[in-house]
Amino acid sequence: MRHDDPVAHEPCPVDGGHQPVTLINAQGLTLGLDHTGGWITWGPNNPVRPAQERILWLLPLLERSPDEVAVSVITAEAGASLIPALLRFVLESWSGYWAGMALGWFEAGIPGTDLINTLAGLEDSPTSRDSSDIERCGCGTRQ
Repeated sequence: MRHDDPVAHEPCPVDGGHQPVTLINAQGLTLGLDHTGGWITWGPNNPVRPAQERILWLLPLLERSPDEVAVSVITAEAGASLIPALLRFVLESWSGYWAGMALGWFEAGIPGTDLINTLAGLEDSPTSRDSSDIERCGCGTRQ
């Protein structure tokens, strides 16, 4: 089973008009849209929850290429807020691994002013990554 299989998902335990978008991991965790267009996650042992409440669960998406995720997640209407929230979360986190994954997305040229603003807003943050990481991807605003 590949992450980009359009039908690969754990059946949603509550059929409320939920639409699966992508499989997050091999354990069946699924990212989808609810009937209002909001992001939700669910899995074999996980009830339907708003994705913003479980942003940590989305980390495996960053291990995939931005182009692969763009096909499903970034192009969805609700994607404009989900990916920047995920990237901001990992850039503010303690994990150099996940921050590196996020910076790889910026370096790959993920479009969008929101994403650039995410990096720019982190430059002066007390939990900011090394400024050379920000400058390396060409997204920093330091003069």
